[in-house]
Amino acid sequence: MQAGARRHGRSKFVHGSNRAVLLVRFSISQMDVPTRQSYTMAVVRAEERPAAAGITGVARTTGAALSPLFVGFMLPGILGSMCRSSSPTH
Repeated sequence: MQAGARRHGRSKFVHGSNRAVLLVRFSISQMDVPTRQSYTMAVVRAEERPAAAGITGVARTTGAALSPLFVGFMLPGILGSMCRSSSPTH
């Protein structure tokens, strides 16, 4: 009973810290966008700016779009190992 209570308390802490890290990541993930865009516009010739802006934008959003796909493949294995490790032993 005692171990189960400790495990449950640890679970709340882990979930809370995961949320905090996620919020920090969301808050700083867009900080480089204005700098990157202004640098791209300063370096690239005027007639090539729309294409350059599109390419850099697509490269960034493609990475953000593909990461959930990889997590979807990894999640069953992660959850399965977590469930096996947290099950009580007899």
